[in-house]
Amino acid sequence: MTYYDQSLDGIYANNVPMEVQRVKTSWTEGTATWGTMAAQGDTSLTGNIVTVDDGDTNATAKGTWTASTSNLTAYAVGTDYRVNSDAVTGDTYTWTPNVTEAGEYKVEAHYVGASDRADAAPYTVYSKGGAVKTVKVDQRQPNGTGGWYNLGFYQFDAGTTGKVVLGDQASKAVIADAVRFSKNGALKEASHSSTWLSFPVRTLVQQWATGTQPNYGVMLKAKNEALASQGGAIFEASEYAYMNDRRDYNLPKLVVTYGRPGVTVNPPTTITSTGAVLDWPAYKDPDGTTGTGDDIVEYQVHRSPNQVYTPGAATLIAPVSSSTLSFQDTTATPTPADKTNPMDRQFYYYMVAAKTADGQLIPGPTVPAMLPKAGQITKIFRTGVTDTTLSKTLNTTNVNVYDGDPYVGVGNNSTTYGVTRGVVKWSSLAGAIPTTAQVTGAQLRMWNVSLQPGTDRTQYVDVYRLNKGFSETKATWNTSDGTTAWTAGGDYDTSWSAGFNGFANDPEWETWDVTTPVKNWVATPANNYGLLLRMRDEVNQNARAMMLASEAEDSMFEPTLEVTYLEQTPESTYYAADTPTDLAPSSTYTTPVSVSNRRRRPGRRPTGSWRTSGAGPTASR
Repeated sequence: MTYYDQSLDGIYANNVPMEVQRVKTSWTEGTATWGTMAAQGDTSLTGNIVTVDDGDTNATAKGTWTASTSNLTAYAVGTDYRVNSDAVTGDTYTWTPNVTEAGEYKVEAHYVGASDRADAAPYTVYSKGGAVKTVKVDQRQPNGTGGWYNLGFYQFDAGTTGKVVLGDQASKAVIADAVRFSKNGALKEASHSSTWLSFPVRTLVQQWATGTQPNYGVMLKAKNEALASQGGAIFEASEYAYMNDRRDYNLPKLVVTYGRPGVTVNPPTTITSTGAVLDWPAYKDPDGTTGTGDDIVEYQVHRSPNQVYTPGAATLIAPVSSSTLSFQDTTATPTPADKTNPMDRQFYYYMVAAKTADGQLIPGPTVPAMLPKAGQITKIFRTGVTDTTLSKTLNTTNVNVYDGDPYVGVGNNSTTYGVTRGVVKWSSLAGAIPTTAQVTGAQLRMWNVSLQPGTDRTQYVDVYRLNKGFSETKATWNTSDGTTAWTAGGDYDTSWSAGFNGFANDPEWETWDVTTPVKNWVATPANNYGLLLRMRDEVNQNARAMMLASEAEDSMFEPTLEVTYLEQTPESTYYAADTPTDLAPSSTYTTPVSVSNRRRRPGRRPTGSWRTSGAGPTASR
């Protein structure tokens, strides 16, 4: 799976079929060039391939289909094929594939040609939605050898709803050998971006796993590179610049499913200083009520600083009952108090593994979590988001989906929309944080897809607190809900603002410090009308920032609000990372301590050290 935000050469209007190929030689990202790599893609099928041979359990005959004893069977798939050559018509041979993933498949029929074969053998393809198409094949050619004949491209649902049926031809030898269903491409759709493209590589990964092919990776390309100016997808790369403070949601992914199905942990939205709050869907018994060996007996929560790991005793946090679908980790080490760089925060990958009755431990995908400092909780709000764009030129038109894509557009760079501003609100914030909580920080995060036209990267976008609510599907430059007038361009409070000018034409997260309004919203939820974003210089047609809206296909890129606040329990007011294990009587020990919720008496300055009650250690603050 690869994620793309933009189109090659800025051409959005074309559908571009793309494919994946096996790379045939080793390479490095620092030295690979077009000259060294363009011819290193294996053009043979590498995707998701399902082959059904004659005689397989999912190949069935109606009428007389005799196993051939000819020496031509050496050219057949599996070195055998069936023949129907009587004068009676109406006999059929059917191949039913078990399609593992829905999508478009190339369907091919294999046969061994000879001069006595049928000149119009009818292959009928039954595909998605009950579609039926018959293709007549001249099985006389090629003479004396076997080959695959392309029956076309068809959409199939996952499962066994599709099939290929071969009919007979009176007094002609009709050969029933094999049918192949292959999926190795994806479609970059016209005027569609900020989404994942999924390329099937099941057959290739199986070859890597068994060692029949070396793992040199894959090559992504347009199926027809001869078409000039067709555009294409610009995929996000794995380099550090795209990780965005370790929020690496959009890096290329290889998703491999094998054996029994596991469970996938939901991305955590509540993270305490000592671990994340996790939840996950229930394990699905792959064979239902048949057999007991694959029945779940418990879940296991695992944690590691590494993204890819095998669950075991070293990573196990705790076993969890098979009837429980959530867990709060309280055993991780908080981020040290002196760490301010997000890249220095404590960072873990969580996994929930399913243990079955026969003793198997089935791992699942990992999810990341960055821990706050001791005594703090971070809540991440991606749900309950409403947002829209306000256009000064189209001042009575709601621009909820900007230019056909899910954008919040902020700035001024065209005569069509003129000046535009964005408004955004999170209803899920209400009641999620105690009204008495001490908010220590809050960030607005917006995924910037591009900066148009991309030449002026010095512009500031400022964020203000809204004074009036708005309707996502009705708000305009002149009204908050299509009817109720508000100050042109949105009612907002000018007494506070947060600015940011680090925009580039590359997709990335942009961040504003919105601690001030969020503190107010937590204490008084009724004041939460949301935020307004506007470019500081709206007079000149300099630039427009195109940021993903709540309609984005991947929820991980929706407008995000991250709020960190102090826990309200006495146990969380300090954290000692290292304390002596053996304490000698009447001795003094010094250890670093993180302190939150400190209280001081009026007129007193906090001291630089404190002593525990009774005869015990002192600690430097």
